[in-house]
Amino acid sequence: MIEYIFSSPTVRVAVLASLPFSENRGAIIYGVASGMNPLLTYVVSCTFNILAVILVYWIVTNSFVGKLLHKIFQKHIEKKIAGNKEKLEKYEELALLIFVAVPFVGTGGYTGLLIASFLGLDFKKSSVVISAGILIAGLITLLASLGFRFVTVG
Repeated sequence: MIEYIFSSPTVRVAVLASLPFSENRGAIIYGVASGMNPLLTYVVSCTFNILAVILVYWIVTNSFVGKLLHKIFQKHIEKKIAGNKEKLEKYEELALLIFVAVPFVGTGGYTGLLIASFLGLDFKKSSVVISAGILIAGLITLLASLGFRFVTVG
C-alpha cells in the first residue's frame, strides 16, 4: 500500500517539500526532473512546504518541544544571526522575507521559523512573511529548473 502511494511523483513532491532538508527547493527540482507539470509541481511543493513549516512553527512557539528545540539549535541559530541581529530586529519582517526567499543552502522556511522564534517575532506576521518567502524561493527555483538564466551585468 505504501509503495503504491509513494509511486506517485505528486506525493513524492509533497513529501520532499515537507522535509526540512529539501523543502520546496528540492521538491521542485525533483518534480521538474521527473516530468511533472511545472505549475502543479510549484503549487504542491509550496503548499506542503508552507503547511509543514507553519505547523512546526506553531509547535515550536507553543510547546515543550519548542523549548527543547531552542536548546538543541540555539548555537546554530545564533551563528545564523550573529553580526546581523540588530538589522534583523530593526527590519524584522523584511529581513526574514529575504532570508527565506533566497534559495541557498541553510536558508528556507524551517531556518526562518527558528530565527523568528528566537527573536520572539509575532507568530501571525512571521507565518505570512515566511510563506511569502517560500513562494518567492519556489518561483526562483522553478524558473532555474526550467532553464531560465538570471543575467548579471558586469
